[in-house]
Amino acid sequence: MSVKALYDNYHGEVADAVANFNGNILVYVLWDGNLLYGAPGTLQVAPDMPFGEFRDQALSPAYAGHPRWPGVDWQTVTWNLDGRDITPQPPRTLAALGVGHKSMVRFRTPDTLTRLP
Repeated sequence: MSVKALYDNYHGEVADAVANFNGNILVYVLWDGNLLYGAPGTLQVAPDMPFGEFRDQALSPAYAGHPRWPGVDWQTVTWNLDGRDITPQPPRTLAALGVGHKSMVRFRTPDTLTRLP
């Protein structure tokens, strides 16, 4: 996330610049509406990773501890990338879908809450 210095002409090294990740990118991910995950997690992935691999090999380890994870029906999940709804196809790469360094990927399953009661 961006931070604004409290004084003018601040110059410092950006520790999370894309150049520091050996060709990979950081992607923020949130299971939207799921109360067990109150904040996004960050994954380091290759931009040429197909979306299906991202879902199965990057998201699965991050969310495998959730009891509903094994039963997620991917045909019913809705996706959002940087504030816009998307319908990703599993063979397309993250870069082809528009996922960039520090992009926010949100997904919602039909059984998650839309708001607190």
